[in-house]
Amino acid sequence: MIFPSDYDAPLGMVSVISFFHYKMEEVVSMFSNGNCISSISHTKGVWQSADDGYTRIFWLNRPHEMLTPNFAILNMAKNGLPIIEASGRLGNQYIWLAYALGVNADKIITNQKDLLHLDCGIEVEYDPNTPFDGKSWITARKWPNILENIGDLRKIIVPRGVKQNDAIALHVRMGDKIGMAEYMQPSREFYEKALYLMPKDLAVNVYSDNISGCKQYVEGLRDEINYIDGCSPREDFLNIYSHTHHIIPDTTFSWLASLISPFRKLAIMQWNPNHGHIFKFPDLITIKS
Repeated sequence: MIFPSDYDAPLGMVSVISFFHYKMEEVVSMFSNGNCISSISHTKGVWQSADDGYTRIFWLNRPHEMLTPNFAILNMAKNGLPIIEASGRLGNQYIWLAYALGVNADKIITNQKDLLHLDCGIEVEYDPNTPFDGKSWITARKWPNILENIGDLRKIIVPRGVKQNDAIALHVRMGDKIGMAEYMQPSREFYEKALYLMPKDLAVNVYSDNISGCKQYVEGLRDEINYIDGCSPREDFLNIYSHTHHIIPDTTFSWLASLISPFRKLAIMQWNPNHGHIFKFPDLITIKS
């Protein structure tokens, strides 16, 4: 967090103030420019508000930054446009891409090579050291750029020729989510309830990052279940997208595939009381398990 240069930021309050961006919000609402000092590194700089809604912070000896209209802090390119450092796996990266489109970003830095081939009008830089921790997607999701940019996002990440599949895409997220308390764990009860609400005459195609491990949650819930194995994450995403019916666990991956799909007729998602409200879109059904 940064403060006006005559403000003595109390130690021990930095993390709280930084989280809420309270002091800087108060300051830039009163003044269009001024001197500032970082409460963490004690670096000096100046800030300047602009008509585009951004407040640009020019530090003396560290990369410049900018504040969005809702006071999210982003790195700034030399041309004054935002640089987006995308964290998380593929689903999170697509959410960051939607945000980058919305803020007219100069560049997006990603840990996913799948983004390198996309024609998005934004420079894409691959950095394998970008964190895989996807928690910051929640911050990205709060920025109102996903729903506003669905059409553009679909054109960028979905190739032409993807055809509608009148079937049920059932996604089981295993891998890094197993054992993490803040996420809902795979639940046979959830999949049983979700399939009960789905048409009985449709095929069920299961997608997972661990096909052998996910079978315990869905085996026997329908007479015939197809396990789709051997696909890349991007191929799984596009396959789920093509389906008319979606069963979504507590993950951005299949949630986003369903959200942007023009083929969607019914989507059911596992409810997470910690952040489930963030996922809601008009025709999404959520189930507690």
